[in-house]
Amino acid sequence: MGMCTGARYLCIGLVLSLALPPPAGAGQHLVFGEQIAARLGAVAAERAGNRLKVETLLSGVVGAEAAAAHHLGTHSLRAGVAALSDEELRDLARRADALEADPVAGGVVKTLLILGIIVVVVVLLAAAIVKSCKEQGAECLD
Repeated sequence: MGMCTGARYLCIGLVLSLALPPPAGAGQHLVFGEQIAARLGAVAAERAGNRLKVETLLSGVVGAEAAAAHHLGTHSLRAGVAALSDEELRDLARRADALEADPVAGGVVKTLLILGIIVVVVVLLAAAIVKSCKEQGAECLD
């Protein structure tokens, strides 16, 4: 009989908890689908804009000369730019904007920025290749 009484109290408690209205602030933490879609769209648009700024900088004359000096093709550079994280891409886009806004600061600074971008891209590509090789086995590292 004790087991049946405990189950009965449990059922009564469950019904009462479902019958009571939710607390006042319970629905405030929910995010609607439209808000999620809008935020994801804004993030994707920001990334696309930042990527375009960096690729435009890389496709410039100095970028082409630097890529040729490091034996990199534009396809490799674009793949490296695509592999950058959102924060890295945002930082490089800000720097590219600064160079466009203040061309006097160009010259050495612009060349160093482009070389820095190329180094980051090469390091990311090398890391991706090593990771891919480790996944496939050590025979591709020979």
